[in-house]
Order: sequence, then C-alpha cells, then structure tokens
Amino acid sequence: MELRFRRAQQKEDEFASVMLNAGDTIDDSMAMFDALNLSGGRKKALMSLGLGNFLLSFRPEIPDGLMTSKNSLSVEWSDDLKGGKAVRLSGIFDRLSYRVRNALFTESVKCSFSTAQCTLKSEGARISDMHFLVQSIGRNVPVVQPNRSTDVLENNKSPVAFQEQKDIYLLPTVRVSNLLHTEVHVFLSESDRCYTVGSDNDRNQSTISCGSMVEFYANPSIIYFTVTLTAYNSSCRPVNSSDWIKKLQKQKSDVPCLDIDLDFGGGKYFASLRLSRGNRGTLEVVMQWLSVSTIFVMYI
Repeated sequence: MELRFRRAQQKEDEFASVMLNAGDTIDDSMAMFDALNLSGGRKKALMSLGLGNFLLSFRPEIPDGLMTSKNSLSVEWSDDLKGGKAVRLSGIFDRLSYRVRNALFTESVKCSFSTAQCTLKSEGARISDMHFLVQSIGRNVPVVQPNRSTDVLENNKSPVAFQEQKDIYLLPTVRVSNLLHTEVHVFLSESDRCYTVGSDNDRNQSTISCGSMVEFYANPSIIYFTVTLTAYNSSCRPVNSSDWIKKLQKQKSDVPCLDIDLDFGGGKYFASLRLSRGNRGTLEVVMQWLSVSTIFVMYI
C-alpha cells in the first residue's frame, strides 16, 4: 500500500509518500525521522502527522497476475482523509452492532468508522472500485513537559495536559471463510445482474476452497451476495443488503447478527446467511455445511 501525506494548505503536488507492506505500521515518530532527510513541502507534510492537520490518501499496489485481465491495470488515489476524520457508515454496516473488547476502551477512547475507495482503470477506462473500511481510534494521552522533573509532577495537583492520539487502520470491507466440505464460488456486486464464474468482469468474486478465507473490497453501502456450489453447479438467488436492512429496521436496537435464508437448486439445498461484524468492524462471513442433502448453513 502506498500512502500519501500532505498538509491541508499545501498544493496537491507537494506531498510525501510512504510504502507499507501488509501488516506494516507508520507513526508520527517514524515520520519525524524520515523528515530529517527531506526539505520543503515534503518535510512539512510528514511533520504534519504529529500535529494532526494532515490529509491522507492511499492506493494499493496490485502485483502482476493477481487479477485476471488481458490489459494492464492502474489504481487511482483514494479521496483525502482529513486527519482520519470519520463519516458515519451507511447500509448494513451501520445496523449491525460492532463487537469490541470493552476492556480496551474507556471513556477517553473513541472508535469510529468510515470508508474510502480507489478506482481501478484499464487503458484509462474505469472498470471497478476497491472499497476500504477505515477504522479510527482516538485516545487522550497525558503530555509531560520536558522541563518538569518526576518529583515535581508527583507533588503537583494541577490539571494534566492531554493530547489526542489517533490510530488509523485500512481494512477490507468483507471477509469470507469457507468451512464447508466442498468448494464454493462467492460473488459480491452492486446489482443483481448475471455473472459467469471465473470471468473478469468484476473483481469482487473468488472461488474458495474448503478451510480457506478470502477478503473482499466491496461497496459496503449496497451488496448483492451470490454463492455457487461448484460441485453441484448450483447458485442461490442474489440477495440484496437492502432486504437485510429492512429486517434490521424492525429491531428496536442494533443486533449482533442477522440470519437470511437461501435455497439452491429450487429447494434441493437450503442455506442460512449469518451476518456479523468482527472485532475490527469488517463484515464477517463464515460458511458451514450441516448436511449435504438437506441443509447448507453460511454464517456471515
């Protein structure tokens, strides 16, 4: 992932970029050290991380061969995130309650979510978008003045100064795990249009073997979910997240999970979709087979 930082008042061509591998982290202290070797606008851009007045955009690096395409692909920068400022999520993500370890969060810690997207292009033409879940965690940390000794601080009853520390996580929107004893093909789209297994007309589809997990970067606002049992060449009717929201709106409060019934082959197989949000806020999907001849259950 390539990150791009700049100050709000800077020109768009004055920025500093950083490459991160999967699971890597960068913080304001690391940025300060990197800024020592820079000058001008690039130096100010990295130093803005410590002040919180930065604009952040990003784009993933797609290795050759990762996606099936006859033409070369390019990825556009995401929209700017203003210091990690979050916008409330809509759709199914907003209605399902977020599982969180309460012991890790106090009144001084605030967690929020937003989304960002990067456009995929082939020969200059847009082919699809990659959507990312952005988790922002803010906490107040005490600030110790460098000219004050420990003894003075222990005997001082004056109010302690606090500064907000913010953590920003870039995550996939949907995670699907296959615990069935057979292979399945999962297709996520923004409409109920027909599709062909293995075609490259949409990036949010994958064949998942037993015991495997795949992450998707689908639009969280609207999801049509289609599952195909490849061994039986049988697909369920696409289910729309808008239908899920209608069921959730009947609830008086947020719910931890939602079950949706499916059937395959005109009633030959049946399924139950269970949707929930994981500890990081991602929409979790787990597929589990109960009986080959009668019941097929998928937990989301």
